[in-house]
Amino acid sequence: MKLKKISIFLFLFAVYTQFYSQMWVPATPYPGAIGFFNQTARVNCLDEYNGDLIVAGNFSSIGGLVAHCIAKWNGTTWSTLGPGNYLQDTYITDVCEYNNRLFVGARYNNLHVWDGNQWIIPTYLNLGTQQVENVSAINMHVFNNELYLISDFGNLFKYDGNTFIDLNVPNQIGTPICIADYNNELYLGTELGLFKFNNQNWINCTGVVTTNPIIVDLESYNGELYAIGAISSIGGIYVEKFAKYNGQTWSSIPMPNGFWPGVPSGFGVGIYDVSFNSLKVYNNKLYVSAGFATFQNHDFNPSPLYIFDGNNWNAAGLNFDLNEGGNTSIVYQNQIYSGGAFWAFAINVGDPTFTNMDMQCFAKIDPNISSISEGNNPYIISLYPNPTSSEITITSDKFTNEPYTLYDQMGRTVGSGTLTGTSTTISLSTLSKGMYILKVEGAYESAIVVKE
Repeated sequence: MKLKKISIFLFLFAVYTQFYSQMWVPATPYPGAIGFFNQTARVNCLDEYNGDLIVAGNFSSIGGLVAHCIAKWNGTTWSTLGPGNYLQDTYITDVCEYNNRLFVGARYNNLHVWDGNQWIIPTYLNLGTQQVENVSAINMHVFNNELYLISDFGNLFKYDGNTFIDLNVPNQIGTPICIADYNNELYLGTELGLFKFNNQNWINCTGVVTTNPIIVDLESYNGELYAIGAISSIGGIYVEKFAKYNGQTWSSIPMPNGFWPGVPSGFGVGIYDVSFNSLKVYNNKLYVSAGFATFQNHDFNPSPLYIFDGNNWNAAGLNFDLNEGGNTSIVYQNQIYSGGAFWAFAINVGDPTFTNMDMQCFAKIDPNISSISEGNNPYIISLYPNPTSSEITITSDKFTNEPYTLYDQMGRTVGSGTLTGTSTTISLSTLSKGMYILKVEGAYESAIVVKE
Protein backbone atom coordinates (compact mmCIF):
# COMPACT_ATOMS: atom_id res chain seq x y z
CA MET A 1 0.00 0.00 0.00
CA LYS A 2 2.80 2.42 0.87
CA LEU A 3 4.53 1.87 -2.48
CA LYS A 4 1.26 2.43 -4.27
CA LYS A 5 0.80 5.73 -2.48
CA ILE A 6 4.35 6.72 -3.30
CA SER A 7 3.79 5.92 -6.98
CA ILE A 8 0.60 7.99 -7.07
CA PHE A 9 2.38 10.83 -5.33
CA LEU A 10 5.33 10.84 -7.71
CA PHE A 11 3.02 10.61 -10.71
CA LEU A 12 1.00 13.62 -9.53
CA PHE A 13 4.15 15.54 -8.78
CA ALA A 14 5.56 14.78 -12.23
CA VAL A 15 2.35 15.98 -13.87
CA TYR A 16 2.11 19.18 -11.86
CA THR A 17 5.75 20.19 -12.30
CA GLN A 18 5.16 20.50 -16.02
CA PHE A 19 2.80 23.41 -15.36
CA TYR A 20 4.16 25.23 -12.31
CA SER A 21 7.54 26.85 -12.45
CA GLN A 22 8.25 27.32 -8.75
CA MET A 23 7.26 26.16 -5.29
CA TRP A 24 5.92 27.73 -2.11
CA VAL A 25 8.06 27.58 1.02
CA PRO A 26 7.71 29.19 4.47
CA ALA A 27 8.54 32.88 4.17
CA THR A 28 11.23 32.65 6.85
CA PRO A 29 13.14 29.82 8.54
CA TYR A 30 11.48 30.64 11.85
CA PRO A 31 8.34 29.50 13.67
CA GLY A 32 5.19 30.70 12.01
CA ALA A 33 2.60 33.04 13.43
CA ILE A 34 0.46 32.13 16.44
CA GLY A 35 -3.09 33.46 16.72
CA PHE A 36 -4.49 34.90 19.92
CA PHE A 37 -7.50 33.53 21.86
CA ASN A 38 -6.82 30.12 20.24
CA GLN A 39 -7.82 31.53 16.86
CA THR A 40 -6.15 30.59 13.60
CA ALA A 41 -3.29 32.94 12.80
CA ARG A 42 -4.13 35.07 9.79
CA VAL A 43 -2.23 37.60 7.68
CA ASN A 44 -4.67 40.08 6.14
CA CYS A 45 -2.39 42.68 4.62
CA LEU A 46 1.15 43.12 3.29
CA ASP A 47 2.73 46.43 2.41
CA GLU A 48 6.20 47.90 1.95
CA TYR A 49 7.15 50.80 4.21
CA ASN A 50 10.59 52.39 4.60
CA GLY A 51 12.18 49.41 2.84
CA ASP A 52 10.59 46.82 5.15
CA LEU A 53 7.79 44.37 4.46
CA ILE A 54 4.90 45.09 6.83
CA VAL A 55 2.98 41.96 7.83
CA ALA A 56 -0.32 42.48 9.67
CA GLY A 57 -3.42 40.56 10.63
CA ASN A 58 -4.40 38.39 13.57
CA PHE A 59 -1.49 36.90 15.53
CA SER A 60 0.34 37.28 18.82
CA SER A 61 3.77 36.27 17.57
CA ILE A 62 5.51 35.69 14.26
CA GLY A 63 8.97 34.47 13.35
CA GLY A 64 9.61 33.57 16.99
CA LEU A 65 9.08 37.23 17.93
CA VAL A 66 6.39 38.57 20.27
CA ALA A 67 4.52 40.86 17.92
CA HIS A 68 0.80 41.45 18.27
CA CYS A 69 -0.89 41.65 14.90
CA ILE A 70 1.85 43.62 13.11
CA ALA A 71 5.57 43.19 12.47
CA LYS A 72 8.16 44.03 9.83
CA TRP A 73 10.49 41.79 7.84
CA ASN A 74 13.58 43.12 6.02
CA GLY A 75 14.28 39.93 4.12
CA THR A 76 16.58 38.61 6.86
CA THR A 77 15.21 39.44 10.31
CA TRP A 78 11.95 40.31 12.07
CA SER A 79 11.35 43.34 14.28
CA THR A 80 8.41 45.13 15.89
CA LEU A 81 6.93 48.56 15.33
CA GLY A 82 7.33 49.98 18.80
CA PRO A 83 6.39 47.67 21.71
CA GLY A 84 5.54 44.20 20.42
CA ASN A 85 2.32 44.07 22.44
CA TYR A 86 1.10 47.56 21.53
CA LEU A 87 -1.77 46.31 19.35
CA GLN A 88 -2.63 43.37 21.59
CA ASP A 89 -5.97 41.66 20.88
CA THR A 90 -6.42 43.70 17.71
CA TYR A 91 -7.63 42.38 14.35
CA ILE A 92 -5.86 44.39 11.65
CA THR A 93 -7.65 44.43 8.31
CA ASP A 94 -5.64 46.95 6.27
CA VAL A 95 -2.44 49.00 6.21
CA CYS A 96 -1.74 51.93 3.91
CA GLU A 97 1.16 54.36 3.50
CA TYR A 98 0.16 58.02 3.27
CA ASN A 99 2.38 61.11 3.65
CA ASN A 100 5.33 58.91 4.68
CA ARG A 101 3.36 57.44 7.58
CA LEU A 102 1.84 53.98 7.95
CA PHE A 103 -1.91 53.98 8.64
CA VAL A 104 -3.15 50.80 10.32
CA GLY A 105 -6.86 49.97 10.28
CA ALA A 106 -8.44 47.41 12.58
CA ARG A 107 -11.81 45.86 13.24
CA TYR A 108 -13.54 47.25 16.34
CA ASN A 109 -10.57 49.47 17.16
CA ASN A 110 -9.20 52.95 16.51
CA LEU A 111 -7.09 53.91 13.55
CA HIS A 112 -3.40 53.83 14.51
CA VAL A 113 -0.62 55.67 12.68
CA TRP A 114 3.08 54.72 12.80
CA ASP A 115 5.39 57.61 11.89
CA GLY A 116 8.53 55.48 11.88
CA ASN A 117 9.27 56.10 15.56
CA GLN A 118 6.04 56.10 17.55
CA TRP A 119 2.34 55.26 17.40
CA ILE A 120 -0.34 57.95 17.11
CA ILE A 121 -4.13 57.64 17.44
CA PRO A 122 -5.68 60.36 15.23
CA THR A 123 -9.02 62.04 15.88
CA TYR A 124 -11.46 64.08 13.84
CA LEU A 125 -13.60 67.09 14.76
CA ASN A 126 -17.33 66.48 14.51
CA LEU A 127 -18.54 69.97 13.54
CA GLY A 128 -22.09 69.23 14.59
CA THR A 129 -21.29 68.67 18.25
CA GLN A 130 -17.81 70.19 18.43
CA GLN A 131 -16.76 66.88 19.99
CA VAL A 132 -13.45 65.22 19.19
CA GLU A 133 -13.93 61.54 18.28
CA ASN A 134 -11.63 58.72 17.27
CA VAL A 135 -11.47 57.45 13.69
CA SER A 136 -11.64 53.78 12.72
CA ALA A 137 -10.82 52.13 9.40
CA ILE A 138 -11.10 48.62 7.98
CA ASN A 139 -10.18 49.53 4.40
CA MET A 140 -8.14 52.45 3.00
CA HIS A 141 -7.15 53.91 -0.34
CA VAL A 142 -5.05 56.90 -1.46
CA PHE A 143 -6.50 58.96 -4.31
CA ASN A 144 -5.52 62.47 -5.51
CA ASN A 145 -3.23 62.99 -2.51
CA GLU A 146 -6.04 62.25 -0.06
CA LEU A 147 -6.63 59.20 2.09
CA TYR A 148 -10.08 57.57 2.01
CA LEU A 149 -11.04 55.35 4.95
CA ILE A 150 -14.00 53.02 5.44
CA SER A 151 -14.87 52.42 9.09
CA ASP A 152 -16.32 49.22 10.53
CA PHE A 153 -19.46 51.22 11.26
CA GLY A 154 -20.02 52.03 7.59
CA ASN A 155 -18.64 55.58 7.54
CA LEU A 156 -16.49 56.87 4.69
CA PHE A 157 -13.88 59.44 5.74
CA LYS A 158 -11.62 61.62 3.60
CA TYR A 159 -8.33 62.80 5.12
CA ASP A 160 -6.16 65.51 3.56
CA GLY A 161 -3.30 65.23 6.05
CA ASN A 162 -4.88 67.62 8.53
CA THR A 163 -8.63 67.05 8.78
CA PHE A 164 -10.94 64.03 8.65
CA ILE A 165 -14.21 64.67 6.80
CA ASP A 166 -17.19 62.31 6.98
CA LEU A 167 -18.57 62.00 3.44
CA ASN A 168 -21.97 60.89 4.80
CA VAL A 169 -22.64 57.95 2.49
CA PRO A 170 -26.42 57.69 1.92
CA ASN A 171 -28.19 54.61 3.24
CA GLN A 172 -29.63 53.72 -0.16
CA ILE A 173 -26.26 52.72 -1.61
CA GLY A 174 -25.58 50.25 1.21
CA THR A 175 -22.74 49.82 3.65
CA PRO A 176 -19.29 50.67 2.17
CA ILE A 177 -16.84 47.76 2.02
CA CYS A 178 -14.02 48.66 -0.39
CA ILE A 179 -12.81 51.63 -2.38
CA ALA A 180 -10.67 52.21 -5.50
CA ASP A 181 -10.05 54.74 -8.24
CA TYR A 182 -10.61 54.14 -11.94
CA ASN A 183 -10.30 56.63 -14.84
CA ASN A 184 -9.48 59.31 -12.27
CA GLU A 185 -12.79 58.82 -10.45
CA LEU A 186 -13.55 57.27 -7.08
CA TYR A 187 -15.55 54.02 -6.86
CA LEU A 188 -17.10 52.36 -3.82
CA GLY A 189 -17.99 48.70 -3.44
CA THR A 190 -20.85 48.05 -1.04
CA GLU A 191 -23.29 45.34 0.01
CA LEU A 192 -25.54 46.53 -2.84
CA GLY A 193 -23.01 46.79 -5.69
CA LEU A 194 -20.75 49.42 -7.28
CA PHE A 195 -21.14 53.21 -6.98
CA LYS A 196 -19.15 56.13 -8.44
CA PHE A 197 -18.52 59.38 -6.57
CA ASN A 198 -19.11 62.29 -8.93
CA ASN A 199 -19.73 65.95 -8.02
CA GLN A 200 -20.58 65.02 -4.45
CA ASN A 201 -23.14 62.48 -5.68
CA TRP A 202 -23.07 58.69 -5.77
CA ILE A 203 -23.94 57.17 -9.15
CA ASN A 204 -25.15 53.56 -9.28
CA CYS A 205 -22.98 51.53 -11.69
CA THR A 206 -24.37 48.14 -10.66
CA GLY A 207 -26.97 47.74 -13.37
CA VAL A 208 -29.62 45.02 -13.48
CA VAL A 209 -29.19 42.23 -10.91
CA THR A 210 -31.15 39.26 -9.63
CA THR A 211 -29.45 39.39 -6.23
CA ASN A 212 -27.64 42.36 -4.73
CA PRO A 213 -23.89 41.79 -5.32
CA ILE A 214 -21.57 42.17 -2.31
CA ILE A 215 -18.27 43.61 -3.56
CA VAL A 216 -15.35 43.06 -1.18
CA ASP A 217 -12.43 44.30 -3.30
CA LEU A 218 -11.79 46.46 -6.36
CA GLU A 219 -8.71 46.96 -8.51
CA SER A 220 -8.03 48.85 -11.75
CA TYR A 221 -6.24 46.68 -14.32
CA ASN A 222 -5.72 46.90 -18.11
CA GLY A 223 -8.04 49.89 -18.42
CA GLU A 224 -10.94 48.23 -16.59
CA LEU A 225 -12.18 47.99 -13.02
CA TYR A 226 -12.18 44.48 -11.56
CA ALA A 227 -14.58 43.51 -8.77
CA ILE A 228 -14.58 40.39 -6.60
CA GLY A 229 -17.13 39.28 -4.03
CA ALA A 230 -20.40 37.47 -3.52
CA ILE A 231 -21.57 38.35 -7.03
CA SER A 232 -24.03 36.16 -8.90
CA SER A 233 -25.28 38.81 -11.32
CA ILE A 234 -24.33 42.38 -12.19
CA GLY A 235 -24.99 44.67 -15.14
CA GLY A 236 -27.61 42.28 -16.49
CA ILE A 237 -25.24 39.31 -16.82
CA TYR A 238 -24.57 36.14 -14.84
CA VAL A 239 -21.32 36.30 -12.82
CA GLU A 240 -19.41 33.74 -10.78
CA LYS A 241 -17.87 35.94 -8.04
CA PHE A 242 -15.56 37.90 -10.40
CA ALA A 243 -16.36 40.61 -12.98
CA LYS A 244 -14.90 43.68 -14.69
CA TYR A 245 -16.37 47.08 -15.60
CA ASN A 246 -15.25 49.37 -18.44
CA GLY A 247 -17.16 52.43 -17.29
CA GLN A 248 -20.32 51.47 -19.17
CA THR A 249 -20.80 47.70 -19.31
CA TRP A 250 -19.91 44.65 -17.23
CA SER A 251 -18.18 41.44 -18.32
CA SER A 252 -17.81 38.17 -16.48
CA ILE A 253 -14.29 36.84 -15.83
CA PRO A 254 -13.97 33.14 -16.72
CA MET A 255 -12.20 31.32 -13.90
CA PRO A 256 -10.57 27.93 -13.38
CA ASN A 257 -12.97 25.23 -12.27
CA GLY A 258 -13.21 25.20 -8.50
CA PHE A 259 -11.94 28.75 -7.95
CA TRP A 260 -12.86 29.75 -4.42
CA PRO A 261 -12.11 33.36 -3.49
CA GLY A 262 -12.56 34.26 0.15
CA VAL A 263 -15.87 36.07 -0.17
CA PRO A 264 -18.96 36.05 2.07
CA SER A 265 -22.28 34.46 1.26
CA GLY A 266 -24.17 37.21 3.05
CA PHE A 267 -23.53 40.58 4.66
CA GLY A 268 -22.99 41.00 8.39
CA VAL A 269 -20.25 40.31 10.90
CA GLY A 270 -18.80 37.65 8.62
CA ILE A 271 -17.95 40.28 6.02
CA TYR A 272 -15.02 41.37 8.16
CA ASP A 273 -13.52 37.87 8.23
CA VAL A 274 -12.70 38.06 4.52
CA SER A 275 -9.90 39.91 2.85
CA PHE A 276 -10.23 43.44 1.51
CA ASN A 277 -6.84 43.01 -0.18
CA SER A 278 -7.47 40.12 -2.58
CA LEU A 279 -6.62 42.02 -5.76
CA LYS A 280 -3.19 43.49 -6.51
CA VAL A 281 -1.41 44.47 -9.73
CA TYR A 282 2.28 43.63 -10.23
CA ASN A 283 4.32 43.36 -13.42
CA ASN A 284 1.28 44.10 -15.61
CA LYS A 285 -0.62 41.12 -14.18
CA LEU A 286 -3.51 40.86 -11.75
CA TYR A 287 -2.71 38.88 -8.59
CA VAL A 288 -5.78 37.28 -7.02
CA SER A 289 -5.41 35.87 -3.51
CA ALA A 290 -7.82 33.00 -3.04
CA GLY A 291 -8.09 29.37 -2.11
CA PHE A 292 -9.69 26.26 -3.50
CA ALA A 293 -12.49 24.44 -1.73
CA THR A 294 -10.97 21.02 -1.16
CA PHE A 295 -14.33 19.34 -1.74
CA GLN A 296 -14.61 20.80 -5.26
CA ASN A 297 -13.11 19.49 -8.45
CA HIS A 298 -10.58 21.90 -9.86
CA ASP A 299 -8.33 22.31 -12.86
CA PHE A 300 -5.51 23.91 -10.89
CA ASN A 301 -3.56 22.57 -7.97
CA PRO A 302 -4.51 24.42 -4.74
CA SER A 303 -2.60 27.66 -4.27
CA PRO A 304 -3.15 30.75 -2.12
CA LEU A 305 -2.43 32.99 -5.10
CA TYR A 306 -3.44 32.99 -8.78
CA ILE A 307 -2.27 35.30 -11.54
CA PHE A 308 -4.43 36.63 -14.38
CA ASP A 309 -2.82 38.20 -17.47
CA GLY A 310 -6.08 39.47 -18.93
CA ASN A 311 -6.83 36.21 -20.72
CA ASN A 312 -5.40 33.24 -18.86
CA TRP A 313 -4.99 32.03 -15.27
CA ASN A 314 -1.87 30.54 -13.73
CA ALA A 315 -1.11 29.38 -10.22
CA ALA A 316 1.79 31.27 -8.67
CA GLY A 317 3.50 28.13 -7.44
CA LEU A 318 3.35 24.42 -6.75
CA ASN A 319 1.40 23.47 -3.61
CA PHE A 320 -0.49 20.49 -2.37
CA ASP A 321 -2.59 20.94 0.76
CA LEU A 322 -4.52 24.10 1.55
CA ASN A 323 -6.74 25.00 4.49
CA GLU A 324 -8.56 28.30 3.88
CA GLY A 325 -6.52 30.13 1.29
CA GLY A 326 -4.77 33.42 0.72
CA ASN A 327 -5.88 36.89 1.76
CA THR A 328 -3.27 39.14 0.17
CA SER A 329 0.00 39.22 -1.77
CA ILE A 330 2.98 41.44 -2.48
CA VAL A 331 6.17 41.42 -4.53
CA TYR A 332 8.99 42.34 -2.13
CA GLN A 333 12.69 42.21 -3.01
CA ASN A 334 11.71 40.52 -6.29
CA GLN A 335 9.99 37.66 -4.49
CA ILE A 336 6.28 36.85 -4.31
CA TYR A 337 4.84 36.68 -0.79
CA SER A 338 1.38 35.47 0.17
CA GLY A 339 -0.48 36.06 3.41
CA GLY A 340 -3.65 34.34 4.52
CA ALA A 341 -4.99 31.61 6.76
CA PHE A 342 -3.41 28.48 5.37
CA TRP A 343 -1.77 25.76 7.40
CA ALA A 344 0.33 23.55 5.18
CA PHE A 345 1.54 22.88 1.66
CA ALA A 346 2.31 19.22 1.09
CA ILE A 347 0.55 16.17 -0.25
CA ASN A 348 -1.21 14.41 2.59
CA VAL A 349 -1.81 10.78 1.69
CA GLY A 350 -2.45 9.55 5.21
CA ASP A 351 1.09 8.25 5.59
CA PRO A 352 3.33 9.42 8.47
CA THR A 353 6.34 9.58 6.15
CA PHE A 354 4.74 12.57 4.44
CA THR A 355 5.31 15.50 6.75
CA ASN A 356 3.47 18.77 6.20
CA MET A 357 5.28 21.96 5.23
CA ASP A 358 3.73 24.12 7.94
CA MET A 359 3.59 27.72 6.75
CA GLN A 360 0.47 28.73 8.71
CA CYS A 361 -0.24 32.16 7.26
CA PHE A 362 2.85 33.59 5.56
CA ALA A 363 4.66 32.01 2.60
CA LYS A 364 6.75 32.95 -0.41
CA ILE A 365 7.76 31.58 -3.78
CA ASP A 366 11.30 30.20 -3.60
CA PRO A 367 13.10 31.05 -6.86
CA ASN A 368 15.74 28.39 -6.13
CA ILE A 369 13.27 25.50 -6.12
CA SER A 370 11.84 25.38 -9.60
CA SER A 371 10.68 22.92 -12.18
CA ILE A 372 10.18 23.04 -15.92
CA SER A 373 8.19 25.98 -17.29
CA GLU A 374 4.90 25.40 -19.03
CA GLY A 375 5.21 24.29 -22.62
CA ASN A 376 8.52 22.44 -22.20
CA ASN A 377 8.93 18.67 -22.16
CA PRO A 378 11.03 17.82 -19.09
CA TYR A 379 13.27 14.81 -18.82
CA ILE A 380 12.04 12.31 -16.25
CA ILE A 381 14.41 11.04 -13.57
CA SER A 382 13.95 7.86 -11.55
CA LEU A 383 14.58 7.45 -7.82
CA TYR A 384 14.92 4.21 -5.88
CA PRO A 385 14.34 3.13 -3.25
CA ASN A 386 11.89 5.87 -2.32
CA PRO A 387 11.12 6.09 0.58
CA THR A 388 14.60 5.27 1.81
CA SER A 389 16.32 5.05 5.17
CA SER A 390 19.94 5.58 4.10
CA GLU A 391 20.70 6.25 0.43
CA ILE A 392 18.95 6.81 -2.86
CA THR A 393 19.90 6.15 -6.48
CA ILE A 394 19.06 8.69 -9.18
CA THR A 395 18.93 7.50 -12.78
CA SER A 396 18.32 8.95 -16.24
CA ASP A 397 19.70 8.17 -19.67
CA LYS A 398 20.05 11.92 -20.27
CA PHE A 399 22.58 12.69 -17.50
CA THR A 400 25.83 14.37 -18.61
CA ASN A 401 27.39 15.48 -15.30
CA GLU A 402 24.47 17.68 -14.17
CA PRO A 403 24.67 19.50 -10.81
CA TYR A 404 21.90 18.72 -8.32
CA THR A 405 20.64 20.35 -5.12
CA LEU A 406 18.59 18.82 -2.31
CA TYR A 407 16.28 21.17 -0.35
CA ASP A 408 14.42 20.62 2.89
CA GLN A 409 10.82 21.75 3.47
CA MET A 410 11.99 25.21 4.55
CA GLY A 411 13.75 25.74 1.23
CA ARG A 412 17.22 25.35 2.75
CA THR A 413 19.98 23.51 0.89
CA VAL A 414 20.85 20.25 2.68
CA GLY A 415 22.89 18.57 -0.05
CA SER A 416 24.43 19.11 -3.47
CA GLY A 417 26.74 17.47 -5.96
CA THR A 418 27.01 16.22 -9.52
CA LEU A 419 25.17 13.34 -11.18
CA THR A 420 27.64 11.29 -13.22
CA GLY A 421 26.85 8.70 -15.84
CA THR A 422 23.31 7.38 -16.01
CA SER A 423 23.12 6.41 -12.33
CA THR A 424 24.33 8.08 -9.13
CA THR A 425 23.81 7.00 -5.52
CA ILE A 426 23.82 9.63 -2.78
CA SER A 427 23.78 9.15 0.98
CA LEU A 428 20.98 10.57 3.13
CA SER A 429 22.35 9.22 6.40
CA THR A 430 22.88 12.66 7.94
CA LEU A 431 19.35 13.87 7.15
CA SER A 432 16.38 13.69 9.48
CA LYS A 433 13.24 11.81 8.56
CA GLY A 434 10.95 13.80 6.30
CA MET A 435 10.34 15.00 2.76
CA TYR A 436 12.99 16.66 0.58
CA ILE A 437 12.97 18.23 -2.88
CA LEU A 438 15.57 17.21 -5.47
CA LYS A 439 16.32 19.76 -8.17
CA VAL A 440 18.57 18.77 -11.09
CA GLU A 441 19.96 21.55 -13.27
CA GLY A 442 18.78 21.53 -16.86
CA ALA A 443 15.56 20.25 -18.41
CA TYR A 444 14.70 17.82 -15.62
CA GLU A 445 11.64 17.50 -13.45
CA SER A 446 12.02 18.24 -9.77
CA ALA A 447 11.29 15.24 -7.57
CA ILE A 448 10.35 14.39 -3.99
CA VAL A 449 12.68 12.29 -1.83
CA VAL A 450 11.28 10.72 1.33
CA LYS A 451 13.65 9.80 4.17
CA GLU A 452 12.05 7.36 6.63
